[in-house]
Parts: sequence; structure tokens; C-alpha cells
Amino acid sequence: MTPDFELGSWLGRRQAMATCAARATASDVACLRYIRDHKLYKAHTSTWADFCSNYIGASKTQIDLDIRNAEEFGDQFFILNQLTRVSPAAYRAISPNITREGIVFRGEIIPFTESRITEISQAVDTLRRELPTAPKPRLNVSRALQILQSAVSQLEIHYATLTPAQRFVVSAVARRLSPIGHAPAGLGRPPDASPYTSS
Repeated sequence: MTPDFELGSWLGRRQAMATCAARATASDVACLRYIRDHKLYKAHTSTWADFCSNYIGASKTQIDLDIRNAEEFGDQFFILNQLTRVSPAAYRAISPNITREGIVFRGEIIPFTESRITEISQAVDTLRRELPTAPKPRLNVSRALQILQSAVSQLEIHYATLTPAQRFVVSAVARRLSPIGHAPAGLGRPPDASPYTSS
């Protein structure tokens, strides 16, 4: 079998499946991964990016993302996306509720069938809303102060070279920091510092 003929067979499979569904299927992605990994696209064009745009009608970025999703999540990601739109991040979060038979919701497995699309969509939306909110990262005060001091030093050195628009931004930032500059006495001083320092 020649590379060109083999490529035609794989493309034929992909195009036939694409007529049945607008979204990528697991079989679509398996076909594209095979073409990419075995460099079958070189029978028609020199680069994978050109092949994606000219022969598949999608960007290299999108197709490579689909392949990564297939590698991480398997077929179920694409089966679910045939029924309701789910991002990789959302799927990753609700993956404990995904089985080969369907989606587990309120103690029931809702099968991945078109007749249950409404229930599947509602289950996905509910599971996403019920996910625990990730805690906000704690501020690294020491690091923030280092960055601020470095930025102020650089602005002092190069202030004369700033454009009027850049100086306006600096002034706006200074106004935002002004409440800190007028903080109650003692704020910002080392614990052992006295408010009455002799000259």
C-alpha cells in the first residue's frame, strides 16, 4: 500500500464520519493522530500545519489539542462532547463521575445516548456548579515588595525617558498606592522602630 493510498483511506474515514457529526469523534482523532505520527501528510504537503488547514479544515493547534485530549481522557471525552459541550478543564474536574456506561449523577448512571441529551447537559452543568471553589493563592508579601521596590527604582532611573502617556500611568499607580503612604502611624515600620527618632 502506498503512503498516498493509505492517507486517502484514512481521510476517507474521517470525511465519512464528519458528515454524521460536526464535532470531533474519538475515531476522527485516532485517524488524525495516525496520519501525524506516521507523517502520511507528507504525501501531499511538507508540513503538518499546512495539512491541517488545507486538508482537514482546522488549525494545527486545534487538532493537536484534540489529540492531547484523546491521550489524556480517552474516547469518553469525545463521546460526551458529541452530546453536550464540555471543555477539557471541566471534563477533568467531573471525570470521577464519568464511566464507560455514562455519567454518574445523583446515584444514577445516565447513559451516553441522544435520547438523554437534556439530562446529560443538566448533570454536567450541576456537577460543574457543585465543584469546590479553589482557594485563592496566598500573597507572598516579601516577593511583592521586592518587585515593587525594583520597579520603583527602575522608574526613578528612567523617568525622564517616559512618554506623557507612560507618566500618566505612573501617576495613576502612585495615586492607588497613596492610601498606603498615609496609613496609620507605625504601619510599615519594623516592630522595634520608634515613632520618635532623633536626628
